[in-house]
This record gives sequence, C-alpha cells and structure tokens, in this order.
Amino acid sequence: MLKSIANETRLSEIELNRTFDDVVTELNHPDKHIKGKALELLAIWMIRLTSLRFTKWRNREKGKGEVDVLAASDRFVYSRWQIQCKNTSKVDTDVLAKEIGLTFVTGADVVMVVTTGEFTRDAYQYAYRMMEVSRYYMILLQKDDIEAIKRDKTNIVEIFDRKARRVFAKKELDVSDEELNEIEQEENLMVEAMEDENSD
Repeated sequence: MLKSIANETRLSEIELNRTFDDVVTELNHPDKHIKGKALELLAIWMIRLTSLRFTKWRNREKGKGEVDVLAASDRFVYSRWQIQCKNTSKVDTDVLAKEIGLTFVTGADVVMVVTTGEFTRDAYQYAYRMMEVSRYYMILLQKDDIEAIKRDKTNIVEIFDRKARRVFAKKELDVSDEELNEIEQEENLMVEAMEDENSD
C-alpha cells in the first residue's frame, strides 16, 4: 500500500514509514515545510489506522495548512471517504460546509476532518445537523483525539465507536446532547473504576 501511495504523492516510502508519534510531534515544528510534510503524513496515517484503501490524493494550494485524501472501505459495506487534515487552532462551520459541497465532486459518503486544534461549538452543531437531514456521516477529530491516538493507536477504534453511538442515539433514539453527555460521563466513571480495580 505504501508504494502505491508514494507513487501518487510527493512522499517517499521512507517518509511514509515514519512513526505516528514522530509525525504528530512535527506538526508543531517552526519550519513550515516540515510542518506541512507532517500534515500530509498525518492524513496517510488516518487511512492506515482505519484500515481504509487509499484511492486518490487531492491537491490543494500550498501554504494553506490543509491536506486532503480520498479513500474507500470494503468492509461490511462499500463507502467512500473524504479526509481533510488541518493544522489550525480553530475549525468553524465554513470548513465543514466546504467539505460537504465537495462531496458532489468526490462522491464521498463519509467526511472526516482532522485538526491539530479544536472545532467550534457551531461546527459540531453543523455536523450533527447535516447527519440528521442528509445521507452524510461526518467524523470530527481534534487535538485531544490525536493525543489519545498517540498514547495508543488502538484508541482510534474506541473514539470512532463513541462518535458512532452518539450519532445513532441522536438519529434513531432521539436522545438529547445533555442526556448523551450524562451517559458518557457515567461510562467514563465506570471505565476508570474498572481500571483502578485492575491496577490494585
């Protein structure tokens, strides 16, 4: 897979073999070239961690702090993924709206936006609204998610599962955000209690 990605992008196989920890560390590098390369590698790592199949590199203007790739999944059902990585402190609704607009060209079913910063409250509300009224599924990963994945790469599965459960509860069970937050807090307390018991 790495060889085919190297042929499609400006990245070498040596660069593609760099560890996730190294890539995340260099996202804060003062050199814009190194930071930009790290963002490209982060996008590739998102594909590898989710067991997706790389299909296309979507070029954007240089120096804009964003990288995009297209990928596809052949597990359970076919789906096409549109993934954007942004190295910015805040991501608002305009970014998400632009990505949804691009799906008419890319044909994506899943839109994943990864940022080294944070999403605004309005961005989260926009994503949930889009998932309520359309066929699109949106995944928003921000810096705390990246840090969790850095600690243990398998955490990405738990993060995706948690986000999927939240969307299911909102769309199918009509559960409010407040109720969901309470449920998640209770789940986190239970997990912490179990971890404490196992460590004793």
